[in-house]
Amino acid sequence: MKRLFRLGVLAAICGVAVFSCKKDDVSVTGVTLTRNNADVSQGATLHLAVGVTLTLIPKVEPENAKNKQVSWSSSAPAVASVTDGIVSGLTEGTAIITVTTEDGNKTASCIINVTTNIVPVTSVTLSHDNRTLAHNETLPLAVDKTLSLVPIVAPENATNANVSWNSSNTNVATVDNGVVTGKTAGSTTISVTTQDGNKTAQCVVNVTGSGGGNTSQYDIYVCGQNKDGYATYWKNGVAHVNQNIKGAYKAIAVENGEVYTLYSIGDYSGFHPVFNSGYCKNNGTSMAFNVTDFLSSITVSNGNVYVAGDVYNGSDTRAAYWLNGTAVNLHPSDRTLSNANSIFVSDGNVYVAGSDRYSILPTIQSAVYWKNGTKVTLAAGSYGIGADANSIFVTDNDVYVAGRSENYYITYWKNGIPTKLHNEQFVCGTRSFFVSPNGDVHVTGSHWRNPINYFKYWKNGVETVLGSSSGSNSVPLRLAVVDADVYIVGNDLFGASKYWKNGTVVDFTSESGSFAWDIVAVPVGK
Repeated sequence: MKRLFRLGVLAAICGVAVFSCKKDDVSVTGVTLTRNNADVSQGATLHLAVGVTLTLIPKVEPENAKNKQVSWSSSAPAVASVTDGIVSGLTEGTAIITVTTEDGNKTASCIINVTTNIVPVTSVTLSHDNRTLAHNETLPLAVDKTLSLVPIVAPENATNANVSWNSSNTNVATVDNGVVTGKTAGSTTISVTTQDGNKTAQCVVNVTGSGGGNTSQYDIYVCGQNKDGYATYWKNGVAHVNQNIKGAYKAIAVENGEVYTLYSIGDYSGFHPVFNSGYCKNNGTSMAFNVTDFLSSITVSNGNVYVAGDVYNGSDTRAAYWLNGTAVNLHPSDRTLSNANSIFVSDGNVYVAGSDRYSILPTIQSAVYWKNGTKVTLAAGSYGIGADANSIFVTDNDVYVAGRSENYYITYWKNGIPTKLHNEQFVCGTRSFFVSPNGDVHVTGSHWRNPINYFKYWKNGVETVLGSSSGSNSVPLRLAVVDADVYIVGNDLFGASKYWKNGTVVDFTSESGSFAWDIVAVPVGK
């Protein structure tokens, strides 16, 4: 019995020892303040009228810290008192309000300017994802997911910036301090109203069981143009419109949370075409290229921006790529024309897919790619026979290129060896290419059989028809593959842009007349 008792005691002691080292004992690393769901920077000044209150909410980091207890203090309690984050303006003057964590003694503070000079509220708008929303703009949201709305009260020094929130249908979505939670499929109007002046702003939240909202661990970015014709990218279905560019974003790349979008809009009204081309970072100021430059593809690697396209010299086009805006010529000296359609960077090597011709006739055209400026011919053109290369992908030193081989048969090449995907010529085209880590080969493209344009996807050579449109317009189809999920973006002519996730249509925007060009899927927070 003694032996058993000792083992029991030892087990209990070990249990206590293990418990004291549990990973759940996460220490606090910092604390910040928020008001109206917006961050309050350290030392920021907030304005408050005598007799009015405002609420500060502490945000303890990390989110999974075990002890999130805090205490509050005011440097001048006769001017402004604070209880559980509720600050009351008592007399004119200034006071520093400080929150302190019990674990780690971390602090955050702001200055409260209490005044009898009332500055009235003039307006309020809503912001989401650092973007001001239009009145009644629609946002997508999935069931059991959340999105955050921030009220922007004007003027900034209004002495009563308090607001209240309301959902027109709490069965569909609820709202608490600007955080909207999807409950069931449907639509609801989320409203914010200022306490001073009763000013309001609102948006519509469309809740779905799955769809345009962020329903996985990936952020889905789509670029193109909205129904009004402005360059736009959508993040998880939320539109980010660039009012300075009339035309489409034609390619998109994301690295470390920075969004790079490519545009190239041609004006063909004159004797020679003129292009408005460049790329934007986070929809901000663009890097503009020459009016002779037509751009087609963008990628980002370690902060360096690579762009592929053509330089028009007044009579023909010359393939090139640009590194951070500096052009690198790819045009072969023995060819009349050349084009660069796609760019990929791997281990510091730059790969560009395209075509070249030794005649102005398009049927005398070769499918080629360049590695660090050195050309590799995949399918050589001759009279009556044409080829092109539209997309390139590199993995484990294997080079994959998708395009059309002689007589324009839809084809992809692995290290120069062709695989034909379709047996009809002249009416097909590839748009995008991806190789999964397990070796699966994904290709998208279109096939026109007058008057219908069919949107197609091949996985390891097996064809799937995703949809079709009336008319012969070539419809872009780009893809992104993450884990086992395949995302393909495209358009039904005259309909809303959409993408397919594993073959299921996702209407990420309700805008009829919008147009989508490219898609990427990025792990959340990357």
